[in-house]
Amino acid sequence: MVRLIGFREKLAMLVLKTTLLLLALAAVRLQTGYAQSVRMSYTGTPGFTTPFWVTYEAGLLKKQGLRGEIIMVSGGALNLQALIAGEVDFVNAAGPALINAVLKGADLTIIASAFNFLPYGLVVGKDIRSPGDLKGKRVTLSGFGGLEEFAIRLALDKLGVDPNGVTFLRSGADAVRIAALVSGAASAMVVSPPSLFKAETLGLRVLLDFSELNFSFPGSIIVSRRSLVAEQRSTVSKFLMAYIEGLHIFKTNKKYAVQVMQKYIKLNDADLLSKSVDYYVKNTPLVPFTEAAAVKNASPADKAATIKPEDFYDNSLLRDIVSSGYVERLEKGAR
Repeated sequence: MVRLIGFREKLAMLVLKTTLLLLALAAVRLQTGYAQSVRMSYTGTPGFTTPFWVTYEAGLLKKQGLRGEIIMVSGGALNLQALIAGEVDFVNAAGPALINAVLKGADLTIIASAFNFLPYGLVVGKDIRSPGDLKGKRVTLSGFGGLEEFAIRLALDKLGVDPNGVTFLRSGADAVRIAALVSGAASAMVVSPPSLFKAETLGLRVLLDFSELNFSFPGSIIVSRRSLVAEQRSTVSKFLMAYIEGLHIFKTNKKYAVQVMQKYIKLNDADLLSKSVDYYVKNTPLVPFTEAAAVKNASPADKAATIKPEDFYDNSLLRDIVSSGYVERLEKGAR
């Protein structure tokens, strides 16, 4: 009888030790690669990407049980190609590239829109005193066929200037284009904060601020594969919950938002960074729903009248997150 009791005690102790070991291993695996892995990419370093960076930098993915990796892939088209190939899972981009890709058959969809406006200002040189002065002038941009060209053409249209009456000049990065306006080599450009505010400090003038227009536009969106949304809905929802918290931190913790923006943009001017965060925050929703009107406005002119905006975005995950009470708890927790 004594031997039997001793055996049972040893067996119980062995089972306990084994259980504790398995639990420890599970915890280690969760931290070292067995958590669901997601890859995020962004197209460049404009200030409106900051909520995306905050989501990563603040450890919000890990908080949702995800192991994240973030990379920059220059250009919207290249990012979407990487997404289609399965090399990344979530892309922060602008609407036109996504819409054109879907029209060509890409299995992609917008799952969130951080900014439903164009985050640009049309900046002009000292030789431009009225919109009419732009006729026959050079307008500089970083590249053709992208969001900048779209914004420039829209601005010219709003100002009553024929786009065919100006010369488009490809000059490169923000600093190069600003220098072109200062020197007189070009007369106009579109640019987003903080470069927008930098241009003003150099004596350039904002002729049109897109954020003041009543023009809905998918200026900063999160894109994923439809197949991923369908097959790993829980993972995508976790990512979106992390992103919503990132938006919340961006809106409520200015000091941290400025810190993250500075890290990625490599700008050491505290005043410009502060003004840039203020500019974006006033147009940042907590729940990043995509608007049908925004998608329609970003569509090719020959398609806008016939497309169904709902074919390009999926708000269902965000609606489920709101219904779960997550957003309400997030807001209450910050009070």
